[in-house]
Amino acid sequence: LDQYPDDEILVWERGFYAWPGFNGGQQNMFEIPRKYARGQISAQYLSTDFLLNQLAKNQQMIYSLPMLYINSGFRRSYLKTLLQKTGKLLDTASQDIPMAIIGCCIHERILHMVYPVTIAGMSGGSIGYLNNCPQMIAGGPAETGLAKRMFQQDNAGIYALSKRERFISPLGTDSDGLYIVLSRTVEEGLLSEERADHILDWKSAAERIVKKLSIQDERYDLMLQRSLFSARELSADHYSCFKAIRNAALTPRFIDAAAVKQHRMAKLYSEGPSSGGGEILDASKYDVQNIMEAAELFANLTGL
Repeated sequence: LDQYPDDEILVWERGFYAWPGFNGGQQNMFEIPRKYARGQISAQYLSTDFLLNQLAKNQQMIYSLPMLYINSGFRRSYLKTLLQKTGKLLDTASQDIPMAIIGCCIHERILHMVYPVTIAGMSGGSIGYLNNCPQMIAGGPAETGLAKRMFQQDNAGIYALSKRERFISPLGTDSDGLYIVLSRTVEEGLLSEERADHILDWKSAAERIVKKLSIQDERYDLMLQRSLFSARELSADHYSCFKAIRNAALTPRFIDAAAVKQHRMAKLYSEGPSSGGGEILDASKYDVQNIMEAAELFANLTGL
């Protein structure tokens, strides 16, 4: 911070840990991003144009952008910058993905520290995770007390969608969250329509959103019809393309619940070394049961 006093945003590298019971086969996943040496900290600038181009190629890149809570931080002065450049403060449905995109829109470069500061501890009790979990949709067959409380109106912020944002079905997933904020940046004059659409890719967006829909969700038909309407409003080509996607989604099919459950519990990661000298492990083999023990394991294995 002393070395780069004029930079308001700092992105750092982070570990990853999935608590027992998190996301089926992802549970107990433990990741060290790369090989580190204690006290040897370097930093580099990353062009936000480059980051957004990478995002257009791979949506998983969103987790490397400055999400301003789990992999980055900002100086207090950034709030003034945000207000000056956008006229608003934290005006989004959520704060992680929208702030990452907005940060890249109003800065030409972001300072990236090549050193781990935090560990993302993903838990089955996380509001974000439950919001992405089709079995937890309020009113659905697997509704629980936790899901019921989560979807109460007093847990939702007041947020008005712009015209372009209404073309995306709000499912609560990371995918549509990204699409929605990209549309909002156009309305706010932060990105050109061509630039946002290059990152977004409407056809890909429609396919991904439909794949995220759960047939158990009581909104299933409604979301498909909304998406079809949006496609018609966009263009004749989008409408023709989405009709095929919708027809496939509405085709009756047999779902083997037991097979689906078994598939979800299959291990989603492979243990072993990763590029850059990092490593992916099964934390349960080290008797790790929570984020504190995961942090201790990270320190022991890296010597940090």
